Amino acid sequence: MKFLSFLACTLALAPVAFSAPPKTDANPYVGKSVFANKGYAAKLEETIKYFNEQGDSLNAARTRTIQRTPTFSWISASADVSNIKTLIKDATAAQGFGFLSKPQLVQIVVYNLPDRDCSAKASDGEFNLDNDGLNKYKAFIDSIAKELNTPAAKKLSFSLVLEPDSLGNVVTNLSVEKCAKAAPAYKEGIAYAIAKLQFPNVALYIDAANGGWLGWNDNLAPSANLFAEVLKLAQAIRPGAKVRGLATNVSNYNQFIAPVRENFTESEWNNSWDETHYVAELVPHLEAAGFPTHFIVDQSRSGRAGIRQEWGQWCNVRNAGFGTRPTTDQAVIQNAAVDALVWVKPGGESDGTSDESAARFDVVCRSPVAHVPAPEAGSWFNDYVVNLVKNANPPLAPTCAYLLEDSTVALLVVFKMKFLSLLACTLALAPVAFSAPSKTDANPYVGKTVFANKGYAAKLEETIQYFNKQKDFLNAARTRTIQRTPTFSWISASADVSSIKTLIKDATAAQGFGFLSKPQLVQIVVYNLPDRDCSAKASDGEFHLDNDGFNKYKAFIDSIAKELNAPAAKKLSFSLVLEPDSLGNLVTNLGVEKCAKAATAYKEGIAYAIAKLQFPNVALYIDAAHGGWLGWNDNLAPSANLFAEVLQLAQAIRPGAKVRGLATNVSNYNQFIAPVRENFTEWNNSWDETHYVTELVPHLEAAGFPAHFIIDQGRAGQAGIRQEWSQWCNVKNAGFGTRPTADQAVIQNAAVDALVWVKPGGESDGTSDESAARFDVVCKSPVAHVPAPEAGSWFNDYVVNLVKYANPPLAPTWF
Repeated sequence: MKFLSFLACTLALAPVAFSAPPKTDANPYVGKSVFANKGYAAKLEETIKYFNEQGDSLNAARTRTIQRTPTFSWISASADVSNIKTLIKDATAAQGFGFLSKPQLVQIVVYNLPDRDCSAKASDGEFNLDNDGLNKYKAFIDSIAKELNTPAAKKLSFSLVLEPDSLGNVVTNLSVEKCAKAAPAYKEGIAYAIAKLQFPNVALYIDAANGGWLGWNDNLAPSANLFAEVLKLAQAIRPGAKVRGLATNVSNYNQFIAPVRENFTESEWNNSWDETHYVAELVPHLEAAGFPTHFIVDQSRSGRAGIRQEWGQWCNVRNAGFGTRPTTDQAVIQNAAVDALVWVKPGGESDGTSDESAARFDVVCRSPVAHVPAPEAGSWFNDYVVNLVKNANPPLAPTCAYLLEDSTVALLVVFKMKFLSLLACTLALAPVAFSAPSKTDANPYVGKTVFANKGYAAKLEETIQYFNKQKDFLNAARTRTIQRTPTFSWISASADVSSIKTLIKDATAAQGFGFLSKPQLVQIVVYNLPDRDCSAKASDGEFHLDNDGFNKYKAFIDSIAKELNAPAAKKLSFSLVLEPDSLGNLVTNLGVEKCAKAATAYKEGIAYAIAKLQFPNVALYIDAAHGGWLGWNDNLAPSANLFAEVLQLAQAIRPGAKVRGLATNVSNYNQFIAPVRENFTEWNNSWDETHYVTELVPHLEAAGFPAHFIIDQGRAGQAGIRQEWSQWCNVKNAGFGTRPTADQAVIQNAAVDALVWVKPGGESDGTSDESAARFDVVCKSPVAHVPAPEAGSWFNDYVVNLVKYANPPLAPTWF
């Protein structure tokens, strides 16, 4: 009966939760398995052989991972068109059939315009305008269209990138004679390709160069207008012709989200210093021109920053590494205009020869940063792919499972041999690939299952009940997902200390024991300094300096230390955030009498907590406010020095006392990686939390303080909901933000241990009742959700909106 009820629920909800978006605006990557090209995988066998000969079994196994990573297949000559048949055959086999089929998306680059690569020499193609090249190109496109119109092809999906580096040259290089001559053919040729490749299962992306090329202020509008012009030319050939959008950074090295702005990108005339900024800068010009604003972005060789001296160094750049893995996950992308991060350039295929005597030699291929010697463009360059594997960022996970691929072999002895080989591979790699980092610098979140607090989950039952009464079963199921999402437990009064026992009991049960145990990390906020919240009123606490508050606080800390020193606690791990909003007030608010009076107690109290909570399984993070508070240039060094001072005070109490680092954005709304810079953030380089981290790190290093961070994203899903930094109380239209993670593919900032949810979404920031003793005027600001209960009280109306406005949207959990 329960199964049938669950099935009925699932079927009833499926059209809402799982239906595809309208076809006219569907992301072609969503719901597809992107096909991994077997031809590219075969080339990588040479790299695997090299690593094995060097005794480097880890990087050999990492290269196996690349073999399974989807890349584009390049059709860059007439002879390549026949490869499409092979792609279709292989993708059809991978797709399978029936209930268990995995719909395949095949990725192809069309790259064969006449007088191709007009501003360089390295990739000159087979067609020339002086030899009827445009008509030959049209015949080439017709042959591709024929392959994509076969019955087998119609059962697959395709993503096509059209003509890298072509229209970019039309925008910026018409002073080059070859480009001026080729410009009409480039436009006409791409328009012809668009018109002829109009199939319902084919998504077309025109190449849009990269932010270092077309992202300059003077190039943005001309580029958008050119893309729109080409689309109109296609529609003149075939009315109603359309493209999905644009492809950027093809074969280039720009990071999608760069952790820091490199020196050579500094210019008031180019805000497109990484590809997400390029997308953001280009979108309004595309909208004005009437061109679709969807993108795919190549990250195949964008793993490393700091490998170039200028934008124009594009050829076989040394020390490049494979970049962010292909994905459509908005938790990684964080830019709604981007359909997917992809690998367009098959890593290991040369950009151009370094042989100065070669007909296609380009001087850029012998630049100071180029990998030399290098073969002709498109040729396999094994030395280069070796470095791409070694320098991959995030590092590649190894794949041993290839040893079991031949599932058609029925002989038991062969299976046993392969199993033993797989086991040997795994054991050989484990010490290198899977060992924990050294304890002195270990990220406490890595290798742990972060515990989901049952007390918070119980409160969310009210929200689920609300949604069910509204017959909003999808958001009820999404709230179930939040129940399973780890949040911090707040110990903000003496009465709360006993709840630590319950946390330890529940986490111990979740951890289990033996071979299948899942090591649990329990997250706690300690928030009870005397005269707490000195610059506001909403969260004033139980201890006051006028009533022996400092000694009471020490006793409070001692009681927490007692709980964390229990035998059961020692079998778990803990992450503790110490005293939100405290030290930030000492940097900026000593003009407030209450803060000036509390300053010494704040420093000594936190130092006491650090000294007393020194357990090997406890990671301590001091609260560091957020970028809109301490991220201003004048506040950075004083903040770092204050954190170091408090740590030194702790070490005076307990020599060798340490902290893991800092927690930022606690209970706040700043996004970790903001897709656009909001107007009220001007003049502050810490305009989102990743920039705050980057700005603060050098000051921490100078002060001798650990530069590790966790960042609260519990309510940071939505931008555009505030008018100024200081609006902190129950902000309307906030949504749950990026899910807790330690994955550097999402974080892309090595100083950050994890994105976390410190503030349990749904607990009020403060009351809107003006007659209340703890009323703060910010809780009735124009952007505050009113009415609101006392700080810490459950605020169901608010959590309802957090679920509805979650970004990325929450996946539903049906049972």
